[in-house]
Amino acid sequence: MKFIVILATCLGLSFAAPQPFSLVDDIDDFLNLIDLDQIEALLEDNLQDNGDIIEIATYMKGDEWAGLVAYVRDHPGWMKLKEWLISKGISVDAIVSEIHDYIQNAELGTASGDRDVNTFLTDLEALIPVDDLLSLAVTKLITSPDFQDLFNR
Repeated sequence: MKFIVILATCLGLSFAAPQPFSLVDDIDDFLNLIDLDQIEALLEDNLQDNGDIIEIATYMKGDEWAGLVAYVRDHPGWMKLKEWLISKGISVDAIVSEIHDYIQNAELGTASGDRDVNTFLTDLEALIPVDDLLSLAVTKLITSPDFQDLFNR
């Protein structure tokens, strides 16, 4: 009878034990700290009259940038990391495609304002909770084997 009670207790504890989080969960935890809508609004605003940001976006729509992207895409180091990310449930191709589409479809204004890349970066920094992100990274490095593995890669 004691065996059955001990077995039932062990099984109950194992089902009640917290389940490890996946790398997708880890990344979601980071993204939940960032207001992506505010960042997108800042970027769209700067794409209208910030000459430096318009110049960067124009470059990213061009052939030289496309060549750099192709080089990285075909690099063995990236291919190995991408394979690993996919094995962890990260939709790498969907993310890359979304970023590519965003860049290619960005509507650019004309450089009429007095803002520059430094202004943009200062405004961007104000929207990113750096201390919270660093604290979360430290926590993840202690508690998440997948995040530890990503960090080491």
